[in-house]
Amino acid sequence: EPDSSGLAAWLATPRDRVGVTVAIEGGLPKRIGFATLDSVIEATWNDDVREIVAPWFASDAAKVIADAKPQVKALARAGVALNGLEFDPILAGWLLRPSFPDKNLGDLVDRYLGEKLPEADPNQLVPENDGATPGQLAWFALRVADPLAEELPAPVAKVLNDIELPTLRTLAAMELAGVAVSHEKLSSFSAELGTRAEGIAQEAFALTGRELHLASPTH
Repeated sequence: EPDSSGLAAWLATPRDRVGVTVAIEGGLPKRIGFATLDSVIEATWNDDVREIVAPWFASDAAKVIADAKPQVKALARAGVALNGLEFDPILAGWLLRPSFPDKNLGDLVDRYLGEKLPEADPNQLVPENDGATPGQLAWFALRVADPLAEELPAPVAKVLNDIELPTLRTLAAMELAGVAVSHEKLSSFSAELGTRAEGIAQEAFALTGRELHLASPTH
């Protein structure tokens, strides 16, 4: 486990881009990993770690995050904003092959790197390991980004870069905020619809001479 100064120094070192993985528990960050191609560092989330990483996350430093939206939401709940999201391998893989099963990082690592993510053995009552750590996941996400990006046709890359990635943070914020609903207005509208439906039912009775159940698919 790095000390605070070690983590701060790692993040302060200029880098082309960094792989990031935020392990989540209860909707909040639990552990966080950062990776370059030749260096990995990770730490358990606490107030000190938050203070160190928050300015870096808010910066334009290029970040590669696999399945970024839930991690962006977890960071936001912890009061940390994210900028500089350069690539999301899961989003890219979905855009490239929406009908294929490559929907998680393990699938993409297998396809593009010919490797296997470390995984806990589900057949062991006490697994020898917990699977890939956040640092390892960040490293794999970073490594798979280039071969995956190279396979993206220009129109697909444009959708990813101009639409999907820019709107990801907005969608995450909307999901966190939810939609405000006025119970009073909703109840009033429901009553109005009920009155209108009753009027339509009466008109239908006048025209047909028999009672119609408007909710019935056979009428």
